[in-house]
Amino acid sequence: MFDLPRISSNLSLAALAGLAFIAASSTITGVIDGDSVVLGTGEHARVIGLDTPELRGGPACSLELARTAKARLVEAFQKGEVSLRRVAGREAYNRVLIDVAIRGEPMLTVGLREGWARAADGRRLPAWCES
Repeated sequence: MFDLPRISSNLSLAALAGLAFIAASSTITGVIDGDSVVLGTGEHARVIGLDTPELRGGPACSLELARTAKARLVEAFQKGEVSLRRVAGREAYNRVLIDVAIRGEPMLTVGLREGWARAADGRRLPAWCES
């Protein structure tokens, strides 16, 4: 028989809580669209560096591309091909910023190659049907 280590201070509890938060904030529990996800903490997060068409509120001409972008991210997530890194700061809608890779390749690179994403740097972009 062996003894488990005992946590004897609030600092240790805080450290454990911090580790649990880091693990939860590095986990995707839902995909909203091709560039927005829900983290294990319940926070909404935005993938930095790329833009995908909106599923809601976007022009009808880009709806099929929006569905493709979301489906591709869901597929990669389900196959365990997605890794993410939380980035400091938040964007205009107060979403957490994350950097995402699919099979070790930046999500932007994958999206550009497959045609469902475009580069974004925070400036307003033309509607998908106009770009």
